[in-house]
Amino acid sequence: MHYLIHPSFKSISILTGAGLVVSVCTVNRAFIIGYIVSLIFLFLLTTNFRISIKKYLLILAGLALTLSGLITLVKPDSALGRILIYKISFNVFKENLTGIGLGKFPVRYNLYQAEYFRAGHYTTKELLLADNVYYAFNDYWQFIIETGVAGILLLLFACYCIVLLIYRALKHNEANNWVKLACAQLIAISVAALFTHVFEKSIFQLAVLLILIYIFLLTNKVKWNIFKYAGVFLLIVLGFMVLKNASYLKSYKSYIKFEEAKELSKAGFVHESLSALESIYTELQNDAGFLIYYSDELTPDLSYKQALKVIKHTLTKRSSNILYKKLGDAYFKAGDLYRAERSYQLAVFMVPNRFRTKYTLFKYYLLTKRFDNARSIGKLILNMPVKIPSPEIQQIKYNVTEELLLNKN
Repeated sequence: MHYLIHPSFKSISILTGAGLVVSVCTVNRAFIIGYIVSLIFLFLLTTNFRISIKKYLLILAGLALTLSGLITLVKPDSALGRILIYKISFNVFKENLTGIGLGKFPVRYNLYQAEYFRAGHYTTKELLLADNVYYAFNDYWQFIIETGVAGILLLLFACYCIVLLIYRALKHNEANNWVKLACAQLIAISVAALFTHVFEKSIFQLAVLLILIYIFLLTNKVKWNIFKYAGVFLLIVLGFMVLKNASYLKSYKSYIKFEEAKELSKAGFVHESLSALESIYTELQNDAGFLIYYSDELTPDLSYKQALKVIKHTLTKRSSNILYKKLGDAYFKAGDLYRAERSYQLAVFMVPNRFRTKYTLFKYYLLTKRFDNARSIGKLILNMPVKIPSPEIQQIKYNVTEELLLNKN
């Protein structure tokens, strides 16, 4: 019990090192860097941060080499994909200095990606790496894009307050190794958030909240035993869980009906499933997960008016090439050929390595007897580089070849 209440510095270093081991085993590059930085922090605490400039430079050089090694040797395509995201997201920021609005990144980014590929200034590698993107893979950068210049100032102020809080906690509780462990974990999470989407996960939101409350209490000289801290933290955890699940608790019956609708669809009762989904649409119309599922289940052949309504609303929460392809289908069924074509084109440029969306546009041009356009997109399909070979791609290429031969004149 003594080791639990008063852990040694060696114990907290081992615990932090265990975080690094788990990160290495799961090949989580963001947390590998995060835990390396937190271990360096613990090392610097042993020296009271009093080391030579040369040693600081060696540490920075080591970090830089580790980071570059993780980028070039571990999942290099993933790293290149993130560079593409940063490149396009910079255009989003540049054109929206006041921000695009909190939570709007999953809506706006893919539209900018479509414009990037429509302009044609991209490499084959970028084309192959493109995908539907809902995170900037840097929580701070995404926050800045959503809030603009004001977000930069807010982040700087928050960093200043947190650093000051940590400094005071360490200064006034130098012998408390729990504080050092808490600071090390906070550093690991905060550094990892520079390279991936960390703070959208409830577990990390809660961890940071508990750490900051603990440090704040110690800074203000609240001296409780471990059991009082455990009790307070348990209440905070319960309160956090209630707040995070408030919308679910409020619409509990609708979510139960949503699950029932999924089971009906799996069993083949499509119309019954759609009726159930329509009945809870008003209640769950702000839930992106529900909207995407409902949009996937709806087909223009069943109800193009409802499909248009639901897909348009879903696109205010999240955009994707699949949704725009379905929007094009609904517009085509409604006889709005202009909007159908625009939606299909947007789906093609949004994720340009997808054969299915290009093939849909190809068939649209054939059905509307625009054979020159069909030949153009058909040749593009036949000459496209393949990201992952599949029987479906082979079939699409075969169909396009046959159609081009039939309509060569």
